[in-house]
Parts: sequence; C-alpha cells; structure tokens
Amino acid sequence: MGITVGDIYTQFPSFKPEDMATLVGSSNYNGRTQISLRNIANYNGQFAKDLSVFVAKKEKNNFTKLLATNERNKLNQKLGINNENQLAFNNIPMNRSIFDIERPNNQYA
Repeated sequence: MGITVGDIYTQFPSFKPEDMATLVGSSNYNGRTQISLRNIANYNGQFAKDLSVFVAKKEKNNFTKLLATNERNKLNQKLGINNENQLAFNNIPMNRSIFDIERPNNQYA
C-alpha cells in the first residue's frame, strides 16, 4: 500500500504538476508512482494541510502499527482519548493530521 500520484490527483484534481514533481522527487512519474511519506510530510505547497489529513486518513493503520503500546497510549492522551484500551487508529479525529501532533519538545511528530 502507499500513496500514489493517482491517489493525490483523484483527491485534489487541481494539484499542480510542479508540486507533484517535488513530492515525487522527479519529473518522471505516472499515476502508479508511489510517493514517500517523508516527501509528503515535508511538502509545504498549496494543499499541504489537506494532503497531510488525507494521508493520515488513508494510512492511519500503517502509522499507528509503528507505535509501541506506550507510544500509542501517549498519542491517545494527546488526542483526548480517555479509554487507553482503544487503539488510536480507531479514534484519530479526521480533521487533524498525525503530522500535526506536537511532541513535548515543540517539534512535530
């Protein structure tokens, strides 16, 4: 699985080709080209906020599986989820991006 050029153009039809080339890291891409999550996290163009929310929705299970149980519990607390037995990926608010959750030292996750 992963985010592809086609996924982004389907969700954001007016996405600029130059921004897509920046996301892909090359001007040589097609609809099946997968985009690195790192490139998406570093993107700061017109659709940056909406794109990060879209990616968080689409890839939520892959993100939260990377977290150890104690990290998942910390994430739940930051998201305002009181029941620590519930998995964070079932409760991530869809109007926030996992990239926008602040770490304690004021760096973003």
